[in-house]
Amino acid sequence: MGKDVKKIAAFLCLLCFGCTNNITSNVSVFHELPNNWSSKTIKVLPFDPKLKPSLEWKLYKSLIVVELEKRGFSLIRNNETTDYVAFASYGVDFGKTSTSSTSMYNRTIGGRIYSPGSIYGFDNGSSYFSGLGFTMPLYGVVDMAPFQTTIYSKNLALDIVLAESLKSENVKKLYEGRVASIGRCDNLPTIIPFMIKSLFKEFPGSRSGQKTVVSLPFEGSC
Repeated sequence: MGKDVKKIAAFLCLLCFGCTNNITSNVSVFHELPNNWSSKTIKVLPFDPKLKPSLEWKLYKSLIVVELEKRGFSLIRNNETTDYVAFASYGVDFGKTSTSSTSMYNRTIGGRIYSPGSIYGFDNGSSYFSGLGFTMPLYGVVDMAPFQTTIYSKNLALDIVLAESLKSENVKKLYEGRVASIGRCDNLPTIIPFMIKSLFKEFPGSRSGQKTVVSLPFEGSC
């Protein structure tokens, strides 16, 4: 029985590993950026101003800045006038745990040594002659092993607005990007870089709205 439990545990570990060698993100994008958007200046800020001194925020901001600059935006780092302002937010929930069970297999009958030449009967009236003194073992489900899985939802939001519209009551939003990734890993610093890459993979996307599923290879651990 112990060997079978170890085999099942090893199988589940391999299964879990296979599920985590790719990070999949659901990306939703809407935008009204002008045709000359790539020549504009931009500043990146957190939705929540309290996050400005956060080292975690600074890490994510640097990743967003890299992607924006790759696409032609000029980053404004000081209090200079800018064309656009990009607001970003991120988060992970507390997770949802579900309980499932997997079948445990073991030998049910057979595999016993008998004296050569014995005749064995069955309930259906048939019989066989054991010339080798051994019956083939039969395997089946002998128990169920419960296990729990916790799934976490990670979210990333990025809005780009016209900077001058922030002075009025009617803020002009030009870009709205949302990314959601669901999986066993709750370590946001591990997952966010992949979510940011997924968001910018087809930046800025279709003007009429675009929803895509992006899967990126992941080599590492949560």
